[in-house]
Amino acid sequence: MTELGLAGLAKPKAKPANAAAGSASVEPEAEAPESESSSTSDDPPLMAPAAVAKRSTAEEEEEEGEEEGEEEELVLPPPEARVTRRKAVESKLSRWQRAGLEANMTPRKKSRHATSVLVVGAGFAGVTTALQLQKKGYVVSVLEARDRPGGRVHSLATYAAAGLNPEMTSRSHAGRTLLLTRVTLTLDRAEGGVVELGAAVLMGVQGGNPLAVLCRQHGVAMHRLSNACPLHDGSGGKLLPAETDAQVEKLFNLLLDEAGKERETEASEAALLDPHVGLEVQVLWQGNWYRGKVVDRVNANGRGKAEARALLHYDGFNDRYNEWIVLPSDRLKPAKARGQDLGQALERQLKRSGAVLDAAGRRAMHWHLANLEFACAADLNSVSAEHWDQDDVNEYDGDHVVLPEGYGALLERMAAGLAIEYGTVVTSVEARPGGGMRAVTRGGAVHHANAIVMTVPLGVLKRPERDGGIRFTPPLPAPKLAALERLGFGVLNKVALFFEEAFWPHTTDFFGRTAANKSERGSFFLFFNVHACTGRPVILALMAGSAAKSLEELDDDEVTERALEALRQMFGRVPQPTRVIVTRWGADEFSYGSYSFVGVGATGADYSTVAEPVGKELYFAGEHTSEEHPATVVGAYLSGLTAARAVAKDWPQLLSTPVGRPTPVGTK
Repeated sequence: MTELGLAGLAKPKAKPANAAAGSASVEPEAEAPESESSSTSDDPPLMAPAAVAKRSTAEEEEEEGEEEGEEEELVLPPPEARVTRRKAVESKLSRWQRAGLEANMTPRKKSRHATSVLVVGAGFAGVTTALQLQKKGYVVSVLEARDRPGGRVHSLATYAAAGLNPEMTSRSHAGRTLLLTRVTLTLDRAEGGVVELGAAVLMGVQGGNPLAVLCRQHGVAMHRLSNACPLHDGSGGKLLPAETDAQVEKLFNLLLDEAGKERETEASEAALLDPHVGLEVQVLWQGNWYRGKVVDRVNANGRGKAEARALLHYDGFNDRYNEWIVLPSDRLKPAKARGQDLGQALERQLKRSGAVLDAAGRRAMHWHLANLEFACAADLNSVSAEHWDQDDVNEYDGDHVVLPEGYGALLERMAAGLAIEYGTVVTSVEARPGGGMRAVTRGGAVHHANAIVMTVPLGVLKRPERDGGIRFTPPLPAPKLAALERLGFGVLNKVALFFEEAFWPHTTDFFGRTAANKSERGSFFLFFNVHACTGRPVILALMAGSAAKSLEELDDDEVTERALEALRQMFGRVPQPTRVIVTRWGADEFSYGSYSFVGVGATGADYSTVAEPVGKELYFAGEHTSEEHPATVVGAYLSGLTAARAVAKDWPQLLSTPVGRPTPVGTK
């Protein structure tokens, strides 16, 4: 994965190319109108079984959950079927009396007739949730622990190094000064322009990706990434011969294919003749095998008038794609074995291949393994060999791009007008005995609302209360806690090096450096050439796998010297940088990592379990709640649409009753 990748949210795919994709701005295929849906005209390769309409979950979310300018209609009972206290009172008023009543209602009086929703977190998921609900008339407040919006999206160009742009507007409410997200873009041109310290890559811009549509609607430019990635040998620093590079890449892809084939069954063929509910199987659909689970069962009636059937749920898809299959069926075969880690699976395949690599070839193989750790944001021995790529079937088509203005530019334009309270750390989320919810902050402020949407990162949700994690009262359900435990939350770090001028010879978007062993293979293994994208003399050095964690134990001077040594190995003399920025996402108290991955023992279904609301008052959103697009910015965006739709379904505006007086901004 790795939109959260080039820093936190983007994800090189199953067989990562040496890097990512041309140095020209992407031309819009067709200018999308403001209200245009972003659904694609091409069916995904496997969307739905049998009689189910072949549309991707993301496409339905875009159509149902609207793009920026669209308004989603709430389906309510016919007027004659709705009898409310307000309607009964108003029925006794004349038309002019009702008009006068509405005209004289102050904003506060109007808010008393709306549902109050508190959104915790102002990243892409939180902003999307808040924006959709605010459009529908809900009273929405957003609490953000950082002093800026974006979360793991951190665009240096949009938010200057000193913090939020001082031109940000503000207003007073209940004795507090609230910063609004109408931010004036400030490009730090003197020090390198746009630098993405967090999420960076937008993957698949021709395949109906809703974020690509939003970029076109908001006029945010996209820079197409080239696939070329020159590799320097870690011994001596010379460029790896093209023949060696190609041979090792071919072998690496073969190992991935063979590891996939190795996912053999632990169940017997006999179990498929009479499958029980809960049995995991593989299901044949349109020539491909997919993971599934028996979720319901109908037995034959014994008189030959009804056949035995099993209801199959496809991993990575919503329940709408469940399919009844008549038993026995040649479309079923035993499930693949669980509990293996990806590192061991690939090492086993390398031994079985009989391939003999020289020293340079072994270093090149370690580079490809490091690139895979970059995709997963984790050491391969922590990643499930069975499900690490479970979301690949949902990829969008087309080129990978970066945004020269930064992801933050898109977020800022989306969030204009939302009221966000920064520097507000939520420590406790509680269900009130009389109904409704409240959130308590580190400063002791109490925020009340009908419902709360939690969009904090997975690392924060996984944090134990004893170590400063959020306290939930009552505790979260056991299945959700178990899913949180199984899913992994990895670390990818970057070192941004600013120079007076570009001294490196490469004009490609990426170049790489191999290493001699596993412990070092992720250390300064890949470099993003910011100069190719923005013309600014900046290099982003990437740290993946165990090296990403080790970096956080070093001070900035040590990190800088190691980065310069890696550059000297490739280019000889290297000038001193004018500025260095080192990320430490694993130690960040508001994230504790970069993006999620499927850990050993976990499945894609765990993402959906984390996403499930608790009752009708506590909801969840974020990349870690998207089974179809985890570890990506688009996954976070789509999860925000899903959460907003769930709130709207549970709290129809005309039928809701706020809990006391809505307190959208931190009053007790």
